[in-house]
Amino acid sequence: MPTRDFSDDEYRAEFTKDTSVSDKSINVKALELALDIRKFEVDLYWKRATYFWTFIAATLAGFVAIQASSSSNKADLSVLLCNLGIVFSFGWLCVNRGSKYWQENWENHVDMLEDPVNGPLYKVKSPPAKPGAYWVSASKAP
Repeated sequence: MPTRDFSDDEYRAEFTKDTSVSDKSINVKALELALDIRKFEVDLYWKRATYFWTFIAATLAGFVAIQASSSSNKADLSVLLCNLGIVFSFGWLCVNRGSKYWQENWENHVDMLEDPVNGPLYKVKSPPAKPGAYWVSASKAP
């Protein structure tokens, strides 16, 4: 089935095509699956990030080692490692964009599936106990 955008009503209609199974059990199973896949996507993000951190750190360590050495072709190796760092950084950017797309995709599935099962649990934010309770907060407007 090709991918396309669904309205909320179309999305729910896709889950209720088979009338032999109750809507509630379909929604519960679909919500569990969407939450599991979202968690899997987040785990994959951190695994990919770790790989890119390692590659970029190794490139930086190589650059520093070359700068500290007395090699005659220091400039050529430095340019090579700088370019390698740029390639790794660009690759990381592209991978992050793809990861974000899929994470948001599964968050949208959760948003559409959660209301009949457990209410708008993931859509509601509770206010902080007191303003400025977090160490990172927006500046207070006069």
